[in-house]
Amino acid sequence: IVTPIGRPRSRRAGWVMGGAIAASLILGLGVGRFTVSDDGPVAVRDGRMVAQGALAAALDTQLAAAPGTVEIGLSFRRKGGGWCRSFDGADLAGVACRDGDTWQMQQLLPGKGRGTGYRQASSSDPRLAATVDALIAGEPADPQTEARARDGGWVAGQ
Repeated sequence: IVTPIGRPRSRRAGWVMGGAIAASLILGLGVGRFTVSDDGPVAVRDGRMVAQGALAAALDTQLAAAPGTVEIGLSFRRKGGGWCRSFDGADLAGVACRDGDTWQMQQLLPGKGRGTGYRQASSSDPRLAATVDALIAGEPADPQTEARARDGGWVAGQ
């Protein structure tokens, strides 16, 4: 294989690129599997990916410290207004922001899986951290602020 500037490229680089493409395809098919079903955690409505079912319920009601099938990471105010929350579940992890009465996905990744239950405390994906950093205005909500926002329905002015 020859690169555009005439230098040979290793076969390994081709395998790495092919592996990355295959991984993206598998992730896309996995997310597609969730969006086809009416009872999956994510749906596509008006061209937007939104939380539904148990994921939407967790984002609506569960506080960050509460255990559940979906773990809520951070609740924070978004630049430009509104609330966002990070989450991690067996199938999906991501960041969702409140848009009207729905939670719109800002980022969606494979979750922690259904493993042995052992997981490093610092195992959250750096891509999620980067998304939070890009969206957050100020500091994450403390438990009292988070509870008030939840009780107020995650209205932007809360």
